[in-house]
Amino acid sequence: MLPKKTYATDVVLLIGHLIQQEHYTEEEVVKYLLEEHGITISQPSVNNYKRIALALGEALIMGNEEKIKSGLDGLPVRVYSIDCLSSNKSKTLFVIRELISGTVLRSELLDKHDADIIHDFMEAMFQKFGEHDYMVGDGERELIGATRKYYSHIPFQYCHLHFLDNIGKALMEDLYKSFKKK
Repeated sequence: MLPKKTYATDVVLLIGHLIQQEHYTEEEVVKYLLEEHGITISQPSVNNYKRIALALGEALIMGNEEKIKSGLDGLPVRVYSIDCLSSNKSKTLFVIRELISGTVLRSELLDKHDADIIHDFMEAMFQKFGEHDYMVGDGERELIGATRKYYSHIPFQYCHLHFLDNIGKALMEDLYKSFKKK
C-alpha cells in the first residue's frame, strides 16, 4: 500500500538511485530532495519509497534474468561489487552489482547481516547469474567475514571510492564543515 502522500515514479526512482547508486542515507535523501527539488518528505516516507524502488528493481531483474545472464556471460571477467548502503536502524540495504556493465543483480533489506546471512544473500544471486572472478566491497566487517569464510578462493578488493571517502572525511572534516556553513 502506498503512503498517503504519493509521488510520481520519477521521485520513487530518484530515491532508489540516490540510495543504491549514490550511497545516500535516508536523511541525506530528505535533505537533497528539499534543497535540490523543493520536495518536503520525511525520513519514514523515504524509507517507504526506498522499498517501492527496491521492489521495482527486483521486478526488472526477474523479467530480464536471461538477458542479464547472457550479458554477463559475454564479459571477459566478472567483477561483483557488494555494498552495505544504508540502515533505518532495523534493516540494512545490501546491493550487488556487476562493475563492468553496471548492472544491479540483487538488492535486499536484511534484518541481520552476519557472515552467514550475507553468504545466503550472495548465494541466491550466484544461483541466478553465476559466480564472479573478483569482488569489490566496502569495509563492512561482516562482508569481509563472509568473503573470508565462504569465498577465500575469490580475490577481494576494498573499494577505492570508499577508502578515499573515508580518508577524506577523516582528514578534511573540519574544512568541509566550514565550507558548508558559508
